[in-house]
Amino acid sequence: MILSLVAVVFAGHTKKMTCNAIFLVGYSIGQMVSSQFWKEKYRPRNTVPWTILLSSFAFDIVMISIIWWYLARENRRRDAEKLASGEEYDEFGYIEHVQEDGSVVKLKVPIQFLDITDLENKAFRYPL
Repeated sequence: MILSLVAVVFAGHTKKMTCNAIFLVGYSIGQMVSSQFWKEKYRPRNTVPWTILLSSFAFDIVMISIIWWYLARENRRRDAEKLASGEEYDEFGYIEHVQEDGSVVKLKVPIQFLDITDLENKAFRYPL
């Protein structure tokens, strides 16, 4: 679930790749560290490792709930801002392409293909 959250919550290629890299580094470190809790001295019940594991799951649930609340609030704020202004958001943007002869051509592209972040794209809504 968290992997899919990282993939869809952010707009902008650079931001998406940075968040994905940070997540994967954290995930890898967590996997390496977690194996160190299952030691012989905690047997036979393994109370310390299970406590750490369950508290980690509880923390995940709390963090996902906070993220969901924040993104839902941001969607409501953006919807209210759009209603108050009464204007429609652009579905297309323009990029400038320099031809070989030096002339500049503006190309019309869908706004989701521009490298702008979710904060810059006012039409972006966070999927919940």
